[in-house]
Amino acid sequence: MRKRHFFILAFFVIGCRAKYAGFIPMYKDEFIGTTNERSFELIESLTGYIIRFQPSYDCTNDSIINNSTSIIRLDNGDTVTVYSPCQLDNLEIGSLVTVEPVSLHGRSIQQTKREVIQQFPKKHQNYPYWECFSCKYPNTIGKVVAQERG
Repeated sequence: MRKRHFFILAFFVIGCRAKYAGFIPMYKDEFIGTTNERSFELIESLTGYIIRFQPSYDCTNDSIINNSTSIIRLDNGDTVTVYSPCQLDNLEIGSLVTVEPVSLHGRSIQQTKREVIQQFPKKHQNYPYWECFSCKYPNTIGKVVAQERG
């Protein structure tokens, strides 16, 4: 009898973990499938304030897989998403920053971009789906550098 309970418990635990393992149910709005179409190459530096920020997983190398993602409100009022290969500065929401062009030496970040996402609240009609904030704006690859406030 104990073996049976163990197998039922093991099946339940494995089944629950497998249900969401590696999969985040993303709300598919008009922005999700067109993120790459809104990409642009950064030619000159931009200045603005961070309104959302997701730090790198680690910065022990120049990995594009562990990139940070910043949503920045520019001085002219536009909003852009900036994917950075690795972020060393201690940035936070509200930081005044400059976005500088960066070379990836022939590598592509398109397949490994980490988006800024958040789950809808429990009372929202789209719960338990997640919303992609960084997908909504024109996006580029750059180095985000904090500026001194003066």
